[in-house]
Amino acid sequence: DPQIFYHNSRWQLGPEEALLIRFSPPQRCRAWNFQLSNHWMESLDYRYHRISVNSHAAIPGQDGSICIVVSHQPAPGPADGRFPNWLETAGHSNGGMLLRYVAADSYPPVHTRVVALADLLADRVQSP
Repeated sequence: DPQIFYHNSRWQLGPEEALLIRFSPPQRCRAWNFQLSNHWMESLDYRYHRISVNSHAAIPGQDGSICIVVSHQPAPGPADGRFPNWLETAGHSNGGMLLRYVAADSYPPVHTRVVALADLLADRVQSP
């Protein structure tokens, strides 16, 4: 479909690391989604782990940008509220990641950074 655009990449994380992903969705975009996959681009276990987020479920920051956290660890409790778009690796140490825009008017860059999980949880990390 010519109206679909993909950002495709790979990730690798140690047990005490987290991947921060930040992007600002296009002004005009019918929908977007971000998902994690394994080495063969197969879906991770979505039954027991949150491995994707989309334009209908994501919670944007005050500036409208989306910050996604990828970690081996489950998200802090819902009362925490600091990381609403937290995804889990479902036991994988590496794999693929895909951001898809549908009917978008632009394709903004995606910024990523691997950080120490302890630093992220202690608020010692600025997002990418």
